[in-house]
Amino acid sequence: MQKKQSLGFTLIELIVSIGILVLITGGGIAAFLNFNDKQQVLNGSKELRSYLRTAQTLVRVGESPAGCDKLVGYKVTSSDAGTVKEIKILAVCSTGGVEESIEKDSFLLPESTTLSSDINITFLGLHGGVIGSGTIEVVGAADRTYSFEVTQGGEITQGDFL
Repeated sequence: MQKKQSLGFTLIELIVSIGILVLITGGGIAAFLNFNDKQQVLNGSKELRSYLRTAQTLVRVGESPAGCDKLVGYKVTSSDAGTVKEIKILAVCSTGGVEESIEKDSFLLPESTTLSSDINITFLGLHGGVIGSGTIEVVGAADRTYSFEVTQGGEITQGDFL
């Protein structure tokens, strides 16, 4: 007697193969979300470092906005703008012996990122240097933190993830 050969899969084989497929897909989604958060933090920190370098360049070339009698420096500050942090570049001018700030430019950090503490850094003209130097930390949604430093001399370090 010949036994009839089955051409299909058993229910157990189908359940095991679908289970493996679900595990692989779940791992891929988790890896993508982790990668996406890391990229948001990295992009936010790159943009912030770029703005710091812009302020540094503006003061080095002595570019002062209209209405500024004497340029003291350029200040980069952060503040809350709803659910995100707004970064501003302000020209610090001395007009008639009184210092005033004139907004030059601003941008918003990506929505899923923030700063560990507000920044208030002034790049000084004439003799150079920085007021408010220190470590800046950009933090992502999953507490992924990118840290870099602005030194007393005005150097902006490359930084890295903590």
